[in-house]
Amino acid sequence: MRICFGIGFLLSTIGFLASADAAPPKKTPPASGTMDADKLSPGVFTGTVVSVPDTDRMFTVNVSYQKIQLKPGQNLGRANQTLQREYNRIMQLQAQAMRPPGRGHNPMRAMQQLQGAVMQFQNNMARTQANMFQVVNATQKVDFQVDEKVKVRVKDLPEQFDDKGNIKKYTKEELIELKGKDKNLPGYESSIDAIKPGQILQVALVVHKKPKPLSTSSSSSSKDISTEKGKDKDAVKEAPKPAEEASVEHRLQVVTIMIVKDSASSAASTNPGKNKKKK
Repeated sequence: MRICFGIGFLLSTIGFLASADAAPPKKTPPASGTMDADKLSPGVFTGTVVSVPDTDRMFTVNVSYQKIQLKPGQNLGRANQTLQREYNRIMQLQAQAMRPPGRGHNPMRAMQQLQGAVMQFQNNMARTQANMFQVVNATQKVDFQVDEKVKVRVKDLPEQFDDKGNIKKYTKEELIELKGKDKNLPGYESSIDAIKPGQILQVALVVHKKPKPLSTSSSSSSKDISTEKGKDKDAVKEAPKPAEEASVEHRLQVVTIMIVKDSASSAASTNPGKNKKKK
């Protein structure tokens, strides 16, 4: 039973490799293309800032990720042929092991050969995966929308310098204060204005929770109150739209941003002492 189960698993693996060889992989979007974050799954993403949040709270991050691909010079078709021959051998041995004993046929010997063939197949399959595939680093530009109540944090505080360019240490009281009101969150409190191109960010993407619409009774009562106060009906019609209707609200939005590393230009400008020495 255990061997049959293993063979079934190997059959599915062979089918996967064969299908991968028969059908060419889907083309990945060009490096210059930008993906909408709504096409992603909720999670945490790390990348470099390309553009800062605009009036629609949209900003672009060059997200880093890893992908698996064939090594240069490797051919999946040849590997499939070898594995297919070994698989056919396993099927033959399985049929022999199930036959009753007879002249010139020993089911126990066939079973031993079957076990050896399965082990060899598994080893060859593992070697094929290790020798043919590699994990490479890649990037993809993604357009994110920040939540209206996004929380921005900075992993490390900028270094403080005295007039001579020497580093000043933060006091314990200063560190506690810089944590802000959300002291349970990692890092230190920052703001959306602190995000600059070239920084490395870690963003948390979640499903956006739409605000609950006002009930009919409350809206009708508010109209009655405005009428009683003598407000013009036309003025009520021309009332400004809520903030969530002013722009397109995306299904997934960023609720927290961690500034992991500042850009090289920003880091250099924070040390006035070094700038003086260069002069």
